[in-house]
Amino acid sequence: MHKSHNRICSTFDCWTSITQQGYICLTAHFVDANWKLNMEPPHIGHDLAQKYFALLLDWGIDRKIFSIKLDNASANEVLQKILSEQLKLQNNLVCNGDYFHIRCSAHILNIIVQKGFRVAFDALHKIRESIKHVRGSEARKIAFKECVIQVRGIDTKVGLRMDVATRWNSTYLMLESAIRYRSAFGSLVIRDRAYVHCPSNDQWKRAEKCEFLKPSFVMNNLISSSSYPTSNRYFMQVWKIEYCGKIPKVMIRQLKTWH
Repeated sequence: MHKSHNRICSTFDCWTSITQQGYICLTAHFVDANWKLNMEPPHIGHDLAQKYFALLLDWGIDRKIFSIKLDNASANEVLQKILSEQLKLQNNLVCNGDYFHIRCSAHILNIIVQKGFRVAFDALHKIRESIKHVRGSEARKIAFKECVIQVRGIDTKVGLRMDVATRWNSTYLMLESAIRYRSAFGSLVIRDRAYVHCPSNDQWKRAEKCEFLKPSFVMNNLISSSSYPTSNRYFMQVWKIEYCGKIPKVMIRQLKTWH
């Protein structure tokens, strides 16, 4: 990478393995001479900054860094400040580092959506427990399949999906799939006495309102890709979400005027 004539953007995060061992994930993103995007892979802020800078030196790219993208963790704030000052001392940053620290748009979107999900917390809980119940044994799977056949009209091309608590887009997909099987869950209540987590009508309605998250879901997929640059897609997607939010307000004003 040190032979590259272009500037390099980087991403950085702290992960935890299934054995609860913490480790750093540092990735460099750059466009080579053939205009091909390359992304070659590699908790306190001071230690993170020290390790990060050591890796930059090891890779020979400490004079090529353009930006660093981080989430909102407090340790990352310390990291970017220390690293920025270190690189400024060597005059290695473009525009004196004004564009060095970039907030992770996908992380910010995740925070916003997770707060929105709190409104439907009870519905989400019951839907999760309902899916867990159906998947709990082969006999329950068979019973649920019979309910699906009995109520008819359910498109079974997409099965029930369980979400991952830390990934809101998986929660959106879980809701989308569960809503299709709403009538089957209602039938399962009669068939299976052990099934006690069926959402009420009001809770199903709350779950259905999560359809408004579809623009955010599309945006999340576009800006989370690892096979192409995503910064140029961010502003247009934010505008689309803002526009979708304005449509109901315009309709309400028109209705008030009409009456």
